[in-house]
Amino acid sequence: MTSTRSSTGTIAWLKPGPLDRDSMDVFAMTPRDVRLQVFAMPLSTAMMEAEVFDGSGFDAVQRPQVLDVVRGIEAYGHPDFTVVTGDLIQSAMGPAWDRRLRDDIADITGRGAATAMTAVTDCLDWLGVRRLAVASPFRDAQNDHIVRYLTAAGYEVTAIGGYPTHGLAQVRALPQDAPYVKGMEVFDRDRTAEVLFVTCPLWPVGEHTAPLEDATGVPVLTVPNTMIWAGLRAMGHPGGVRGYGRILEDPRNPPDR
Repeated sequence: MTSTRSSTGTIAWLKPGPLDRDSMDVFAMTPRDVRLQVFAMPLSTAMMEAEVFDGSGFDAVQRPQVLDVVRGIEAYGHPDFTVVTGDLIQSAMGPAWDRRLRDDIADITGRGAATAMTAVTDCLDWLGVRRLAVASPFRDAQNDHIVRYLTAAGYEVTAIGGYPTHGLAQVRALPQDAPYVKGMEVFDRDRTAEVLFVTCPLWPVGEHTAPLEDATGVPVLTVPNTMIWAGLRAMGHPGGVRGYGRILEDPRNPPDR
């Protein structure tokens, strides 16, 4: 006898770059009755390697490409929720640009949508917090984009730290425990932070989420867990996922802090 597993909804994830081993835990943090579809396009490598980011070039060339892919995703699967990640690019472009991208995606699909950074800020608002520490795999000049974005969006970054990486290969070459080490480092600089945000899904953030929550006592947000949270919340899903952050245990109700 064979059994079937019904789906309560579909989340479509458009990510810059391929789906690799360190990104696979996004499936573990997705409830079994929710279908996750992953689509990839190469957007982020040039920015990670370039000394100066050309925002006008990205807006003129690559943004329309993103929206064309979203149209293809919509025609292919009619997902209930669509999320486009690329937190570093979105941070560099700023909150207003990022919200317009999210709104354009929602207009194309006629359903819920998010970007990596709007999912993060929506989750911060849901948690009712304003002060956060940020750990990243990026060099200082790139972390400045993240600070400017979050500050412009109305949040206070208590501390931020990363690594002197210049490209995808260097990010992937970081030690396996780098997210945990950097997360604890930035949180320990100012323990008044109400949340720890470990940015970028290119390093193995998933396995360190629960240990970081245990060690810091605050919610830990990542790009993968906030995008899944946003999709579940939009669908009214009860969550029930443990081990990848408190926010996924019940996306309908903020956890006690």
